[in-house]
Amino acid sequence: MKVATLKHNINGRLRLKIHHLKGNTAEAQRILNVLNECPGVINAKVNDLTGSVLIHYNESEINTDVILDYLHQHNVFEKIEHTVEQNKADANKSANYDVKSNEILKTIVVKAVEIMAERAIIALL
Repeated sequence: MKVATLKHNINGRLRLKIHHLKGNTAEAQRILNVLNECPGVINAKVNDLTGSVLIHYNESEINTDVILDYLHQHNVFEKIEHTVEQNKADANKSANYDVKSNEILKTIVVKAVEIMAERAIIALL
């Protein structure tokens, strides 16, 4: 049975481990061709040495479920495995990135306001 494991899925980036891919160059090329035809997939890398597939996709065009269904329909795998723990870890990582992004944005805005205020005071003098 062809089994794939969902390793992570964060912000338009999906990584799968496809067990039957290891050492199979022809299958790696076939999977790459399938992914290159998938609407919404921006870039894909298939590594037959590790059995890893990295997919970058446009979240406004496609989502993980559609990609996994597409791959299943194209006989890339018969069964997908992923754990609740992995999904929780991915959600936590994504939330942490959002918090960090907000902190960086806040710092930029505060600095921009400080510079504008400083220039306004200089202009008034």
